[in-house]
Amino acid sequence: MSCYFQVADDEVWNPSNAVAQLFLSEAVSLARLIGTASGLGKITEDECEIDPDQFAAFVDALISTYQSTNNTVLRSLLRGFIPVALALVERTGKKTPSMQPEYADAWAREAEVLSHSMPRG
Repeated sequence: MSCYFQVADDEVWNPSNAVAQLFLSEAVSLARLIGTASGLGKITEDECEIDPDQFAAFVDALISTYQSTNNTVLRSLLRGFIPVALALVERTGKKTPSMQPEYADAWAREAEVLSHSMPRG
């Protein structure tokens, strides 16, 4: 079984249910941590609607958190989520304006590599 992450009728990611549940659970926890909505809906009938503007703002806030902390454990935990989220932001046509130049190339490379392993619908 799989779940579809979509923007309107555009399916931007089709992970397995386990991966979808993990990604959403992480998003809920991270949204609570930074005090902003994730822009990801609940899974309903194997579909999860993404609000592209809200999701991009959420990912941008996570990037700002990463860039502004010197807590190596927090950075390590964020490094697992951010590249997947950046691949989705890219697929929705949005940007993350808070990305500092010294991080941009590394994040972009990692998101691009992961994107090849993230099937669309």
